[in-house]
Amino acid sequence: MELQLAYCDDEALVGQIFIPKIQAEFQRQGVRAHVSLVSSPKRLLSLVESGKTFDAYFLDIDMPQLDGITLGRHLRERAPNAAIIFLSNKEEMVYSAFRVKPLRFLRKNRFEAEIADAVQAVLLSLREVERKTVIFEDGNQVYRFSPREILFVEILNRTLIVVRARDSIRLRATITTAEELLVPFGFIRIHKSYLVNYRAIFTIGKKDVLLEDGRALPISKHRYREVLQQFMQLHRKEDEEVES
Repeated sequence: MELQLAYCDDEALVGQIFIPKIQAEFQRQGVRAHVSLVSSPKRLLSLVESGKTFDAYFLDIDMPQLDGITLGRHLRERAPNAAIIFLSNKEEMVYSAFRVKPLRFLRKNRFEAEIADAVQAVLLSLREVERKTVIFEDGNQVYRFSPREILFVEILNRTLIVVRARDSIRLRATITTAEELLVPFGFIRIHKSYLVNYRAIFTIGKKDVLLEDGRALPISKHRYREVLQQFMQLHRKEDEEVES
């Protein structure tokens, strides 16, 4: 397997210096990696929005038009499990960068001393995500999803629609199968046709559930109280895990 990484820096010459070192360190740690150099943050965001995926992102912070921290926040919204590494010579930016929850903050002037730890953090993160994936089977095809990236699942005319921020995948499976796979990861059955990630919920009404992205999904009248109870329990559990 070869990892697909993105390196975004408006100074392409700097990227050309660091990319071989990144690939060499992954190789040293037993993993092949291909690093794509993207010199425009808006271009990288456009690629991701069009469906292109990367296993990890190395982002320069100090870029015009769209700084690395803002870019990282947009990437995080589209891929909650994204492995993000920030690079900069401005150490004072490290505290602002923490809001995006990067795996590491690499100082460019200490790159060779710090890259090994950053690569190790990326590999550990990817293994953790791999452990927390679900598998759907559709005939001879197998689909692997990270539950945190799924907003909701809908069953329509015997077709299961898995909706993520960046796309929707249609496959032949039942809502019951989806429920068995996803409930352990914080999904709530709000309707006979809908299963929703509680993290994507903005508010719960008696007629519908409003998601963070503005979409409204129907809620069964007889499920309303149960949905509220499950939602609160999941939030309390998350708070307890953060405090511990």
